[in-house]
Amino acid sequence: MHYESQIYHLNNKIEEIEFSIFDSLRNAIEQEQSEINKLSDLIAHIDYFVSAAKCALEYNYVKPIFGDTLDIKGARHAIIEQYKKDFISNDCILNEERMIICITGPNMGGKSTYLRSIALIILMAQCGMYVPASYAKLKLFDGLFVRIGAGDNIFTGDSTFQVEMLECAEALKHSTPNTFIVFDEVGRGTSIRDGISISYAICSYLITKKIYALVSTHYLEMLPIDGIEHYRIKTINNNSNISVLYELEPGIAESSFGLNIAKCVELPKEVLQKSYENYNKLIIKFNSSLN
Repeated sequence: MHYESQIYHLNNKIEEIEFSIFDSLRNAIEQEQSEINKLSDLIAHIDYFVSAAKCALEYNYVKPIFGDTLDIKGARHAIIEQYKKDFISNDCILNEERMIICITGPNMGGKSTYLRSIALIILMAQCGMYVPASYAKLKLFDGLFVRIGAGDNIFTGDSTFQVEMLECAEALKHSTPNTFIVFDEVGRGTSIRDGISISYAICSYLITKKIYALVSTHYLEMLPIDGIEHYRIKTINNNSNISVLYELEPGIAESSFGLNIAKCVELPKEVLQKSYENYNKLIIKFNSSLN
């Protein structure tokens, strides 16, 4: 018991000494808190500028120019190009005559990647960074709204389409003529008629408010609107075998090639055959309903 008591006493003593050292260190840090905060802030700024400069040199970024329009040549995605060395760059030109670019094309054709790359370039430029492009002239924007992806919120009872509409509403309510908006496949979570109507109305609203925007859609039947330029992902269709070139070209895509994607992932042959049989019937029915 004598040794047990000594060990217990020593353990208590060790804890007292450890706490005393900790308390002294805490008090010393507290006395220098202001200087430590200044030093931390300085190190953070140095780390930011050094990292930005390192990326600019290593990855061939360019210094953005700020003006009244948006003119980006050879835009690349800063992250994806690190994993895909043959990344295909594209341009983006928006001005008073062409305030919105509407993009159509196949699934997995690069539409979302293009939208993200432009949004990321705008964000990087406004942070004072060089950007992944061969040339970049941009406006100073007061806000950047990006609505991409699909997902519901089962905890609040919001469906996928409702989440999409909530995010669109948030962007439209808080946008100004100096805001940049990216809407990826807006209106896709509902029926074709509803989706086309909503997409058309949103694009018209953006034009009326003179807001620069990029919009992608699978609704090839969208009516033309003054101020919107239609672009598509360039493809080569060889007997229903689709090759995607990941380049933008003027025009509206002939299809979203959903059946080709279904074929690529190897749906059962019976399902594919039935899909192709019904495709033309549905197209005829849909066109008749629009008229």
